[in-house]
Amino acid sequence: MNSKKIVHRFIEHKTPWFNVVAKDVVSESSSETNRYYMIQPADYVVVLAETPDHRVVFVRQYRPAVEDYTLELPSGHVNPGEEPLATATRELMEETGYRSERVEFLGALAPDTGRLVNRLWCYVAKEATFQNTPVWIRENDVEPLLYPKRDLVNLMASGQLRHAHDLAAIMLAVAKTGWNFKNGS
Repeated sequence: MNSKKIVHRFIEHKTPWFNVVAKDVVSESSSETNRYYMIQPADYVVVLAETPDHRVVFVRQYRPAVEDYTLELPSGHVNPGEEPLATATRELMEETGYRSERVEFLGALAPDTGRLVNRLWCYVAKEATFQNTPVWIRENDVEPLLYPKRDLVNLMASGQLRHAHDLAAIMLAVAKTGWNFKNGS
């Protein structure tokens, strides 16, 4: 296989949400240099949270990118200097009012190897409970919802649960922890 090497990288354009990064890549066999562009958003987390009565915590919100309301697992950007685990517990609480003492790391994924230069940190939160305290203030336009975990297969098959990072986190939980779609596990 032809070896490639990055010889130059720079930020082509900055926005508050992401940078456009340019990388010049040289092919060692031909010495030809090609420029590639990628998007550099912040790392983000997704949390598969399950309650003691085997319901999964979701949020429903309007997403301008797809011009529709979506059903998603709690998620969010990792703030500068913040550890992904702290982001996961913060986002779960901020978006849903749920908290878990049993948040487990599932893995860090590359969301799109052809275009994105960030990581998706996946977590499972077991025995998540609602914190009915003044600490939680429901975010505007973010509706927390609970679905029995046995309904997840139908939510995925019907397209109601369609965010790729949610599907990836669910499958990581299945592969790494034995998490399943039945109540009691």
